[in-house]
Amino acid sequence: MQHSDYISGYMAIGEVLKTMSILPQSFTISKQEFFDQPLTQLTSGGVKYTRAPLAARGSATCSM
Repeated sequence: MQHSDYISGYMAIGEVLKTMSILPQSFTISKQEFFDQPLTQLTSGGVKYTRAPLAARGSATCSM
């Protein structure tokens, strides 16, 4: 691997990091939109999680 290849690869990583630094804000917005949706189920790795509606939070007991 030549030195110039290393430099250009490093610059490319820098560009990726620059674009990735924008993501947390948009992720926060999309996460808020997700919680505003009426969906109460999301699947993660085949495991099903059920989320109680916002009105039931606090008074409802969580059964595992």
